Amino acid sequence: MNARAGVPLPVTTAADSRAVTSSTLIEMQDVALTYGSGPTAVVAVHGATCQVPTGARLAITGPSGSGKSTLLHLMAGLERPTAGRMSWPALGEDPLGRPGLVGVVFQGPSLIPTLDVVENVALPLVLAGTADRDAHELAMNALETLEIDDLAGKLPDELSGGQAQRVAIARAMATRPVLILADEPTGQLDRATGAHVIDVLLGAADLLGAAVVISTHDPAVSDRLSTRWRIRDGVLSTADPSTPNNDRGVTR
Repeated sequence: MNARAGVPLPVTTAADSRAVTSSTLIEMQDVALTYGSGPTAVVAVHGATCQVPTGARLAITGPSGSGKSTLLHLMAGLERPTAGRMSWPALGEDPLGRPGLVGVVFQGPSLIPTLDVVENVALPLVLAGTADRDAHELAMNALETLEIDDLAGKLPDELSGGQAQRVAIARAMATRPVLILADEPTGQLDRATGAHVIDVLLGAADLLGAAVVISTHDPAVSDRLSTRWRIRDGVLSTADPSTPNNDRGVTR
């Protein structure tokens, strides 16, 4: 784990409104998402039913194109279902209505190329209404926690792939989320660098007390998490016989 327990965690100005009042972060009931209509319609997710509890360490596995990214986007509130019901009992029913409660690490490069590292990390804080000076301080705090504050003044094209993903994790944790969603965070990294990025991600979640959901097709990543679900052709299965604790907090 690369995150330093001795460094204070970032705290936003809205910290007093962030109390989690339910043990369920996400609940999906027969959720489906279809793109388009008629004969060209594509069903990306078919009737998914599940719960994500607080403190989850969850891997969503499946091959490329199986619907993993779409499912994570639904969980983050970035996509709206075309059928079924989504709710976030612990997050006030809609994560977009309470900025910063959900941190997202996107698949592939996601840093804004014209902003330096600290500006990239500060961006979600600024968008959530934090004053620029406070956002900069909190962004530096997140970078220090992950021991990458030496990268603060660099532009994204000056970073290695592993450094860029660690910066993306710092950006996701800067608002002190209660849920971190990571979409194939090691998909473009070599095995050693990917393992280190997962160390950093899980270490950051442990420091924050946040739940983690990671989509991946890599068993080396999914084996690091206590619960594993599988999605194939848009159909989600929460059954995993190889993980005895899988059914804890999950409905099918």
